[in-house]
Amino acid sequence: MKRSIVIAFMYLFVWALYAQTSPVKLSGEIEGLNGAEVALLNADRNEVVRVKGKGNKFSMRADVVKGDGRVYYLYVPSLGKLGPAMNIPYFYFFIDNDALEVKAEIKDKNLKRVSVKNSAAMDEYDALYRSNPYQDKVSEVGALYNEAFNTYNTVSKTEENLDKLKNLSDSLQMLYGKLSQSFLDMIPSNKKSDALFLIVYSSVPMETEAAIENVLQKFDVDFIQRNYYAKELQERLRLMKGSEVGSVAPDFELKDAQGNLVKLSSLRGRYVLIDFWASWCGPCRKEIPNVKKICSEYKDKGLQVLGVSIDKDESKWRKAIEEEQLEYLQLWDPSMTTGKLYNYNGIPFIVLIGPDGKILARQLRGEELRRKVSEYMDSKPFEISVRLSKPYKGKVFLTCVKDRFTKLDSLQVDGTSFSFKGNISHADQYRLMARPFGFDAYVCVEPGGHYLVDINEGRNFVVTTPDGKEQLLMNELLAVTNPIEKQTEALANRYTKLKEQKKDAEAEQLQKQMSIHWGKSQEAKLSFIKKYPKSFVAMLMAGELLTNDYTTLKEVYELVDTVRYAYSYPWRSFKRKYQEAADKWIQNKKAPDFVTKDMAGNTVKLSDFKGKYLLLDFWASWCRPCRAKMKELKEVYPKLQKKGIIVCSISLDEKREQWEKATREDGIVWANTCDLKPFRTNEIAAAYKVTSVPTLFVIDPQGVIISQNPSLEEILQLELK
Repeated sequence: MKRSIVIAFMYLFVWALYAQTSPVKLSGEIEGLNGAEVALLNADRNEVVRVKGKGNKFSMRADVVKGDGRVYYLYVPSLGKLGPAMNIPYFYFFIDNDALEVKAEIKDKNLKRVSVKNSAAMDEYDALYRSNPYQDKVSEVGALYNEAFNTYNTVSKTEENLDKLKNLSDSLQMLYGKLSQSFLDMIPSNKKSDALFLIVYSSVPMETEAAIENVLQKFDVDFIQRNYYAKELQERLRLMKGSEVGSVAPDFELKDAQGNLVKLSSLRGRYVLIDFWASWCGPCRKEIPNVKKICSEYKDKGLQVLGVSIDKDESKWRKAIEEEQLEYLQLWDPSMTTGKLYNYNGIPFIVLIGPDGKILARQLRGEELRRKVSEYMDSKPFEISVRLSKPYKGKVFLTCVKDRFTKLDSLQVDGTSFSFKGNISHADQYRLMARPFGFDAYVCVEPGGHYLVDINEGRNFVVTTPDGKEQLLMNELLAVTNPIEKQTEALANRYTKLKEQKKDAEAEQLQKQMSIHWGKSQEAKLSFIKKYPKSFVAMLMAGELLTNDYTTLKEVYELVDTVRYAYSYPWRSFKRKYQEAADKWIQNKKAPDFVTKDMAGNTVKLSDFKGKYLLLDFWASWCRPCRAKMKELKEVYPKLQKKGIIVCSISLDEKREQWEKATREDGIVWANTCDLKPFRTNEIAAAYKVTSVPTLFVIDPQGVIISQNPSLEEILQLELK
């Protein structure tokens, strides 16, 4: 999940400028106040009145606006400043009565509300939270997350503590989603509730126009014209539509570091990248090196990078500029004028604007930032000419894969030749498709490239190019892999016929040959990646690798260019696979304990094998590769025994009869257990992060996993102490 510093609630529009105010008496007791000052702040967090406490008690009078659902804040200045901080020196509450009595406490420099007497709105607010079935669980997991965060950051930064922190973060995120949805489900029976609207406003993500409109239309029509925060959402929606992609970027004028006024519109005619940030924002500071690198690469190509800081403290802004060595134009926006104009409620917030002054992209970060800048600034023409071996009449599509197949262009063809022309900013693989009953062809396209595609039938095609370096590399690879894949296809056809004829023994032999050919194809792709690691085709092949082996994927990850091709679908596909493999990699960690039962009903535990080398084999009767592996395992079992390795197979079958039948057929004579639980809910598989079978682990006498998913040949070659 991308993190940003949330600044919602830091700016609210003053709707009731001429609203009627009425007096209110506010008194109460704050445990731990000890005579410190107490301030009442309005909805914009501007001070209304301040009094000095008498011991732990205080009393104040003020003129406030009531009846529009806005909140006020009780603030103890001695606990800390307003704004982002590790502690919270205030709390908010409704003022819906002429006299309110507050009880609160100061704990760890946080001001916590205990109760607000005589406020029906606060009573309703608390009741709504209590009625949410996920609130207690959020509090419980939130406390565990805070504890894990503290343990990892201040006690020990171990992988185990990091895994625990990540798991709790994921759980908390999921629970927040359910909490928010539960509040949304309460709206139909609370369409005029100020308390519920405040809860929804402050807890439900509303970063898109659709999300805001969805919330507003659920509440009563008259209510949203009265409620303070409903009006703020409507204004946010208006601004969002005025600063969305395709609209002219709202103009502003701010001072630079030399005190000169600079207008955004004065930069018209160039691409402008605006980074809204602040010195106190950790994610902003982490993003700055990426922005600096893009500035360095594109400033001579017409890109103007502009930093806009929302720091309140000018000295901290200037210090951050010096620390980060920011040489591109910096402007200062202490009143957060731009926040309203561009409707951002979190930073860093990065916007790309075209030479015509229109917004091209919003909310850019990391890889997406680089991809978007490159998309607009590195664009060059390309041409794909196609010759068909026989006439074709119909529509032809030019597509590519982003997160799914995306149509780039289409032509109505009637004949044996046609061409596509366009602009491209970076290497990509395009696909020519004719439907129905047409053809498929793939081309590695680069800026400035010219390609000739000769298509016979179906997927039989040849691509030639005088200047497409990536396609020339692809041709080199295909010269090796095409013959292998044709042989594999022929074997697959023979295998299908043999299975139809029920010649299982012959089919099994063919399956082994198919596996060998598949392995050769994978080896060819890996060899290519090692030979041309920085090419786009290498990244393309990385995305197509069928292995889940972490060591292989890690080697590839360290070879390919993850920065240059960060924009591409092959990178995202490979990255996802690599991260999944990394998450499941538990080699060199303590093997999770387990308790299960064998076929005779005897209990089998990991501790039973303590002091011995153990090969743990996860399998299932319905898994064809498992059954093939089991036969190989039986062949080498005597060698494993001689080497001092004990074998224990854990079946992930749900039905006992299927487990027993496979055990008899495969002749399993070693320890063989099964919990008869579905794969997805099997606790042992989950503990070992097994998501596919067969999966093997070698565990040493001390209970440490020394090899994860090795081949049987690799196991026999292990040097055991």
